[in-house]
Amino acid sequence: MSSVDVVVPCFRYGHFLRECVESVLTQSGPELRVLIIDDASPDNTAEVAQELRSDSRVDYRRHISNQGLIATANEGIAWASADYMLLLSADDYLLPGALSRSVDLMDNHPSVAFTFGGAVVLDQRGDHPFYRSYYGTEVDLRTRILSGLEFITLGLVLWCHRPS
Repeated sequence: MSSVDVVVPCFRYGHFLRECVESVLTQSGPELRVLIIDDASPDNTAEVAQELRSDSRVDYRRHISNQGLIATANEGIAWASADYMLLLSADDYLLPGALSRSVDLMDNHPSVAFTFGGAVVLDQRGDHPFYRSYYGTEVDLRTRILSGLEFITLGLVLWCHRPS
């Protein structure tokens, strides 16, 4: 069975952290480990992370001084040792089955370098536009494999049509 380390950098997102980590811990399928890195948050991140450590799949580190997102993310990437790794912001959440679908796809298609899924992006009114990609090679009704150029093109299309 494949394993996934989920790196969760956190700065001032203590109020989101529990729901983020729980969305990972409730995933079915691969063996999981959550690596929380508190980048010297002045909020309750440390307390929430310590409570989450009651689950043996959760590890936690806290910086003495703020290192910034890039350094913290890179530290988490270096910390990860599973078959696969996910960098997940503490204010993001995984939908049920997300890791299982990603691991299955990557296990079955070794040339795939990374996966991503649909995201619900809320604008300031709470509305969310719906984007669909018709790029790539269809694997099944819900899955496509994109080339690097197709992925970059999709990113540009989504960026140009993002909600204001």
